[in-house]
Amino acid sequence: MIFDLRGNLYGTTAGGGTNNDGGTVFELSPPRDSETQWSERVLWNLGASDDGAVPLAGLIFDPRGNLYSTTETGGTNDGGTVFELSPPSGSETQWSERVLWNFGAPDDGIEPYASLIFDLRGNLYGTSGGRY
Repeated sequence: MIFDLRGNLYGTTAGGGTNNDGGTVFELSPPRDSETQWSERVLWNLGASDDGAVPLAGLIFDPRGNLYSTTETGGTNDGGTVFELSPPSGSETQWSERVLWNFGAPDDGIEPYASLIFDLRGNLYGTSGGRY
């Protein structure tokens, strides 16, 4: 899980959501003055189409507020994905997702479940759990 600068907490679930039990990316916001509990908002439901499912890794932010992580399964080759979630901009109200990589092609890894990291140039690095 990871906090943003406003104290909101972000995380993933490996199941649940609205798309074939594919998991979610969620935000927990701290209580406001009159509230006594944190509030939850699902930012993205995974498991639809080819966007990947079962996010087991932690999330990371880039300087623009985009979230990045991996899914263990799903994607176009059913070997997992690396994805980016971008916050709403302008009049938009929904986060948007972009799959950056689909694992599972010949000679490629599968099932990434460790967190990603950025280098100083903005390149993403991670590992996969196996290979076909």
